[in-house]
Amino acid sequence: MISLIIPVYNVARWLREALDSVEKQTFTDWEAILVDDGSTDDSGTICDKYAARNPHFRVIHTSNGGLSMARNTGIDAARGSEIAFMDSDDLIPPDYLEVMYETLDSVGGDMVCVPLRRFTTGCPESKNKPKPSYRKLSGAAALEEMLYQNGTLDSSACGKLFRKELWYKLRFTPGLTYEDLDLIYRLIPLSCRVVETHATCYWYRATPGSILHTISSRRGDVLDITARMVEFFKEVSPELTQAARARQLSANFNILGIAEAHPGPLDSRRQSCHKIISDYPLSEMIKGKLRRKDRLGLLLYRCLSPRIYKIAARRIYR
Repeated sequence: MISLIIPVYNVARWLREALDSVEKQTFTDWEAILVDDGSTDDSGTICDKYAARNPHFRVIHTSNGGLSMARNTGIDAARGSEIAFMDSDDLIPPDYLEVMYETLDSVGGDMVCVPLRRFTTGCPESKNKPKPSYRKLSGAAALEEMLYQNGTLDSSACGKLFRKELWYKLRFTPGLTYEDLDLIYRLIPLSCRVVETHATCYWYRATPGSILHTISSRRGDVLDITARMVEFFKEVSPELTQAARARQLSANFNILGIAEAHPGPLDSRRQSCHKIISDYPLSEMIKGKLRRKDRLGLLLYRCLSPRIYKIAARRIYR
């Protein structure tokens, strides 16, 4: 059985559409754990109605504790041998669970990943189903691609199916932004078998009010997470430390750019961003797998001047 964990908080506007997409799954051995995280709109009532008419849905009502706490509650309650996550304003194609389960079962692996597809309003158009294909990677290879951000694998918890065993000792950290990034590098052991398939996808809704579209001091959490990540790999896997430094550089460029374009919430982070960017080894830019965006940023910042970078950042991140 697949346990699909769906945290719910004040999403009455989109929740029915999301749950309808779950109900349409061609795979039949699933449970959807709806964790109502103290919603103050009609979200909790909508969850109860779906559970009353369809036994595949289970509802847990909790006081508001945030996304990480809601997901952890769902993990603790999961009955399935596999776990997946879905945000309550997103959509999944009818074959989503079936493709991931069959891939995990036939190819073998500990985690299956599918592409994330962005949409804004309305139901995404269905396209011709691609031919079944997959790519099998070690945990180390998958982490390297996620950290360098130059492939198709990403660090989101959504768009993935996990063997439940991966979650026996780990949970999301409450109160963090970028909670997925904080967990994924610790969740995937280097011996893990990761499978990527493009036979289906996950549709995520781009909403202006989301935390990653809001300028606040919480955005700076990514700097602390990537700093811890670098130290983690120094101890666990030195060969991945360079990839972790590349992810840290990317995070510092992003936060510094936002701080330059939107003075205020992230001003206290500027000095540490400048230090990370200034100290990044140019040898790793030349010989490493640094993504093009960060390579260009580093050339602009280090080979021309930080002042020119600031001018460019104010235009890019405004």
